[in-house]
Amino acid sequence: MARTAPRAPRLLGAALLLLLLVPAARRAAAAPVVTELRCQCLQTVQGIHPKNIQSVKVTQSGPHCTHTEVIATLKNGHEACLNPEAPMVKRIIEKMLSKHDAIIISGTEMAKQIQKEIQRGVESWISLGNRRPHLSIILVGDNPASHTYVRKKIRAASAVGIRSEIILKPKDVSQEELLDITDQLNIDPRVSGILVQLPLPGT
Repeated sequence: MARTAPRAPRLLGAALLLLLLVPAARRAAAAPVVTELRCQCLQTVQGIHPKNIQSVKVTQSGPHCTHTEVIATLKNGHEACLNPEAPMVKRIIEKMLSKHDAIIISGTEMAKQIQKEIQRGVESWISLGNRRPHLSIILVGDNPASHTYVRKKIRAASAVGIRSEIILKPKDVSQEELLDITDQLNIDPRVSGILVQLPLPGT
């Protein structure tokens, strides 16, 4: 349902990812070293929410496997293989893979690094004469969890220099009204990105 303003800078997409990474990264813990002499990842998984990740381990290519493997241990005890070529994953592991042993990635340090990179990107964008990025969040209803998530997103955006606002609507708001709001935000030159907090009541 969300519509993204076409003029939004690329760094805003990374910032939105940070909003999801920060809470999980602060709780990341160490994981066992990979010892099996075979590839563990036959298929990578997408769409895993960072808050469901307990820890991440990276194994460089070697005799046991011809490619780098990134394995996330989930809080339910299961393991999931992440795509090492994904931009945000690749940027971190390329700086850390300097030996053939498995390497434990600190989620906290990863979050700090991403935050610094986004903050520098924001300031660089502004120094070129552009407006400070502005994120508009549409929040519908009174779901306590949704309100908590939005507060965290606002706090994370502020930490990297992105302005934000919350547009709060009652749970009985019509779909037509929400679409009208997103249309108005899309033509607002101050708005760089639009986020509709899910779930919406009745969906």
